[in-house]
Amino acid sequence: MNALDPLAQLNDIIEAQAITWWPLAIGWWLLIFVGVTVVGATFVFFIKRHQRLRYRKEALLALLDLERRYFKSTPDLTSDTGHRDASRLNAEVNMFLKRILSSQQGSADYRTQTSDAWKQTLDEKLPFLSEQDKDLLASGHYAPVATRLDRAFFESLKKWLKRQR
Repeated sequence: MNALDPLAQLNDIIEAQAITWWPLAIGWWLLIFVGVTVVGATFVFFIKRHQRLRYRKEALLALLDLERRYFKSTPDLTSDTGHRDASRLNAEVNMFLKRILSSQQGSADYRTQTSDAWKQTLDEKLPFLSEQDKDLLASGHYAPVATRLDRAFFESLKKWLKRQR
């Protein structure tokens, strides 16, 4: 090698190392964090929503059972057993509605309401009910002759339950 040769004095070219995928850059870490947070929040939202609305499914099943028993019982209201059956079933419908409203609002106040207070609650929460149905639910169990709810009442309750969010 000639000392006077300037090319001989140059060092060899060192190739740069290949860029590896690990460790990740800060932008990728932020993207992963945001993605996991969004997926987790969505999962929690749907689980809580399912738990919050689970009462609807159970209520619809209970309403179907109550309706089946209601119309299967003795329709003769002039007999003593028919009157007792109708009064008992009307009371069960009342308890059912009070349980539904209590679970919706998260308060047990509805369960203790009677007569006028209960009728006012029915006016506010279930405005689609007829006045006759509201009167029957509010104070029908005190009547000397029990009257019965009709199928339209149960159908409107089913529609109302399905619309609840």
